Formats: sequence, structure tokens, C-alpha cells
Amino acid sequence: MNNRLLFLIGAIVIFFSLFGASITEGVDSVDIGLTKPSDELIDKFEGISSIVTDSQDRVKLAIFNKVFADRLSSYDTNQQQLNDVYVLAAKNYFKDSMKDKYQDLDNFLIKTIRDITGDQVHILSDDEKSDLNSAFTSIAWCLIN
Repeated sequence: MNNRLLFLIGAIVIFFSLFGASITEGVDSVDIGLTKPSDELIDKFEGISSIVTDSQDRVKLAIFNKVFADRLSSYDTNQQQLNDVYVLAAKNYFKDSMKDKYQDLDNFLIKTIRDITGDQVHILSDDEKSDLNSAFTSIAWCLIN
């Protein structure tokens, strides 16, 4: 029985030493169910790619923004509360891994919300929620493409 176990372990080691690199090749792209946004939206939000430079952070932030965009339409809230939800959810999701890591990321996201909702506190309309959904989905797309 010991010979069989040693043979199995040896076969696994040989297999991964021969084929391990080819198994993981091409795993650079991530599919989180996003469709390509319009060129106008890409142009507007592609700047986030130069702010968030770590590839793992980009994937995590893309997933976070995709989920946030999907849930956004169910929120009956104003823009300040929406901002608060985003910040608290990000704190819970990222912990301290991205705290103060990317200069201007917070300004980029605040500007995104304010460009759509304005500065006056009011309950978000369905049109604003739809535009915010498109914005955060586009941000997610730009992060992983």
C-alpha cells in the first residue's frame, strides 16, 4: 500500500511539473457577467484603471461595483445615504486592504455619484438609479478590461 501511495504522489508531482504552467496559462481574464458598455461610458470611466493599479484589487473592486450596481435599484434612498452604504459595504468587504492605497479613488467615486445625482439631497429617482447602475457597471467593466 505504501508503494501505491508513493507512486500516486510521484505521478501527481510529475503531472503538475509538466503541465502546471499550461493549466494556469490564459487565466488573465475574469468574467463576472458584464457586457461591454457604450464607448461614451468607457471614455468616461476608464480613468479608474490608472488609479487602481494592482490586478487583484482591480478584480475585487470590479466584483464589488458589479454587485453594488445590481443592488442599487432596490434602494429607496438619497445620495448621501447611498454614499454611506457604498463606504460601509466597502469597509466590510475590503477591510483595510485598500485603505489609503489609491489616491483619488474616493474622489473619482464621489464625482461619479454627484455627476448623476447633483448636490441637493433628495430621494433618488428611478432614472438616477438606472444611470448609477450603468456608471458602476461601466466602472466594473473598465477595471477588468
